[in-house]
Amino acid sequence: MMNSNLSIETITADIWTKYRVSIMHLQAQSYEAGRQDSAEYFESLIKSERHVSLIALDNRQTAGYTFAAALEVFDKTGGVCDDINLGKQNTLYSADVTVSKLYRNQGLGYALKSQQIEQARKYGYLYLSGRNRVGLAQAMWNMNLKFGAKEVCRIANAYTDGPMPREAIYYRINLHPN
Repeated sequence: MMNSNLSIETITADIWTKYRVSIMHLQAQSYEAGRQDSAEYFESLIKSERHVSLIALDNRQTAGYTFAAALEVFDKTGGVCDDINLGKQNTLYSADVTVSKLYRNQGLGYALKSQQIEQARKYGYLYLSGRNRVGLAQAMWNMNLKFGAKEVCRIANAYTDGPMPREAIYYRINLHPN
């Protein structure tokens, strides 16, 4: 169960400036090198139209975050370049959902993903896509399955860093199932 002191807010330019260092620190603690992104990359996402970037705060401390933007922003990312929805402006791509070790297994990742999906629907997206590293992101894949994720394809050698496996699952969630 989530802590009652936790709040989830949209990452605006002001919030990014205030929490940038803690977000980058949490990323470095949570991901192997092949899955880390630069601060400039995250900043570009929050500047894009219809982005869904969120931060979970516990008494002004970063507990988790998520970054997502239109699929077209990620057109060079493995899986995206072959997505049938690329160019249709109907898909949100979830680039990152991260929860601090202190807050894992308490429902925070689920809450972040739920709010990401809710905002994606408000922006008129029909789908949410993303990818999860096989084996090393099993908890995230399991959570995405709870939201109705379907595997679209497997991407061999999606990550070039040392840890194995290097394969990723590219998935899609229908935001308006019948």
